[in-house]
Amino acid sequence: MTSLVQRFGRAARDPNKVAIGIVTLLAPPATTKSKYDKRPDMKEFVLASKDKKCRWKIISDRFNIGRSCEKACDVCNAGLFSPKVTLPPLPPQSKLPTAKSTEVEQQLGRQLLLAWRKKAYEEWAGADPPMTDGEIWILPQDVLEKLCEKLSHATTAKGVQEIARACKWRPMEDFYFTEIAQVTVNALKEAKILLNNTHASGGSDGS
Repeated sequence: MTSLVQRFGRAARDPNKVAIGIVTLLAPPATTKSKYDKRPDMKEFVLASKDKKCRWKIISDRFNIGRSCEKACDVCNAGLFSPKVTLPPLPPQSKLPTAKSTEVEQQLGRQLLLAWRKKAYEEWAGADPPMTDGEIWILPQDVLEKLCEKLSHATTAKGVQEIARACKWRPMEDFYFTEIAQVTVNALKEAKILLNNTHASGGSDGS
């Protein structure tokens, strides 16, 4: 319940601005034998429409807010309150190329992307103590592996976006697309230099 109300509170913190908070609560059915037995306030909230109880009053009583609903909840509005939220359409998902990076490119790409992820996480976390597995929030492992597999396709922000979309990943910051693309470019450059040096040393040994 505390978390739910905290989400409501994020709608409009500035008293000079007007906002509407729409919160969807995904919860299992509240029965006599359920996880809600030890959380009566949540059980009452979930069953509010069935018991014809004002949801806001349940919250108000729980936190001693002392404010009326004013027909803002779905129960007091006779169940007619059904906000229609229109989400923007997802951009078309492009088809990723089938060609894969070489083993050397993938190895260098993984090495540089892991270093970038660690640095980006430390900058994001600031002075806060690091969280367990916090770095994967910046760049999930499955996305990282897909980037390594398609390095040549991820040399631009748009290319990185397409791979991210294919993996159903949305980064915390949009500029990560550009930064990751630069890391990818550097990985390909290093792989090319390494390959050239290998060929050069092989040629001299053969002569």
